[in-house]
Amino acid sequence: MFKMLTLGLSAAVIALGFAGPATASLIYDVNRTIGAGTVTGFLETDGTIGALSNANLVGGEIIMSAPNVAASPVTALFGEDLFEIFAGSIIATETQLLFNFSNDFNSFLISDNGGTDPTLVSWCLVGASVTCTISTSNVEMIRDGNTETPFQQASRAGDVAIATLRRLPEPAAITLLGFGIAGLLLAARRERRGGLRNGGGLDDRRRLQRTMTEQGGQRP
Repeated sequence: MFKMLTLGLSAAVIALGFAGPATASLIYDVNRTIGAGTVTGFLETDGTIGALSNANLVGGEIIMSAPNVAASPVTALFGEDLFEIFAGSIIATETQLLFNFSNDFNSFLISDNGGTDPTLVSWCLVGASVTCTISTSNVEMIRDGNTETPFQQASRAGDVAIATLRRLPEPAAITLLGFGIAGLLLAARRERRGGLRNGGGLDDRRRLQRTMTEQGGQRP
């Protein structure tokens, strides 16, 4: 029984091990506070670890909210609105997306396309030699994309984690783990049936021996 259980558990562990590469993309959750405003949502990458460019973004939804934005909250959707990384400005790790506000020329901009509101609302991050507005560097802000004036802003310096990896079970891993558990249960069931059959045979033999002894017969 122990051997069969071990085999079943091994199958489940192996299933999880092989399921790792099934989903290449990584989803990072965004939850930023900028002055009296917030930026929330998620960014999805192609799984690249290291410096990111526009080509590494494959999905996202960013919700920008501030008390002085008339249409707040404003949502920017990947594929419909502007998602722009200046090459190398964002570094992806296995747990976070990092932006270095002290590096020259680092910039990251997400902007809605206006929709029914004529105001373009943007989430803007810039380093030392780039500006979100006419003269503001080293900042993170929610800004008016038409006039380039800030709705809310905050000074930043050095590496800042702007998003955190979302931990989700991969569909392939769940499926394969299910197969492993099913195999484990089947093995246990077969072992139990085998034990019942063997136990029943032993009881029958003992009863036969007892009957023959009572009748004066010889033990087979």
